[in-house]
Amino acid sequence: MSNPGSIKAIIIDDENHSIQTLIYELKRHCPQVQTVATFNSADDGKVGIQTHKPELVFLDIEMPVKNGFQMLRELDHFEFDIIFITAYDQYAIQAFRFAAVDYLLKPIISHDLIDAVQRISQKKEKFLTEQKLINLIQNLRKQKPVRIAIPHGNIVDFVCADNIVHCESDSNYTRIFSKDGRRYLLSKTMRELEEWLEPEDFFRCHHSHLINLKEIKQLIKNDGITVIMSNDMRIPVSRRKSEQFSMLIKGQYST
Repeated sequence: MSNPGSIKAIIIDDENHSIQTLIYELKRHCPQVQTVATFNSADDGKVGIQTHKPELVFLDIEMPVKNGFQMLRELDHFEFDIIFITAYDQYAIQAFRFAAVDYLLKPIISHDLIDAVQRISQKKEKFLTEQKLINLIQNLRKQKPVRIAIPHGNIVDFVCADNIVHCESDSNYTRIFSKDGRRYLLSKTMRELEEWLEPEDFFRCHHSHLINLKEIKQLIKNDGITVIMSNDMRIPVSRRKSEQFSMLIKGQYST
């Protein structure tokens, strides 16, 4: 199993001595790079990319039969980073059109190689951090549903978000209508309640109304949109929110 900080790489270069020099420099200065394969032609390199699915490709430009640019154009898409390695400096502009991380001239200068690999490491680290945050959010959402605490007198009722059909604004209060037919008065504004609930499930269809999208029973389109909820309450969708509402329910309901 590879280290999360490692970078899976292949080298495509028609000169074996250049490949060996690069491998030596990588082992010496960039141990996070794991060279899994090397190739001496563009066609072999193309197959190698499809086989190994590298994160990084060290690519020579001038090769017999087909150069590095031609090989890249033949790929439908690529999700790896590229560091061009070449003895010629006239290809720099063309190289960066392929979103190359760097363009290193032979013979390779160690600190240039280190800088190029460091940029890729930082990019990968940023991606992994973002992925961890996404996973955390997804895991939190899989936990128990939100429960709303509604105090009245010396009693506190707890209502699960999944049990809410819709809510109605009443000045600085919010009326909550539940699936079991009960009504609750919450001493919070609609905006505050909206922040607690999942945006995937609840939609503020009107200044005074917040609905559970899963509890819509019917849509009526006349002069505007009206939704019939599972408790048979009729809720208007404001003209300002109608387009956003239609996009949300597209594919879920026949409209």
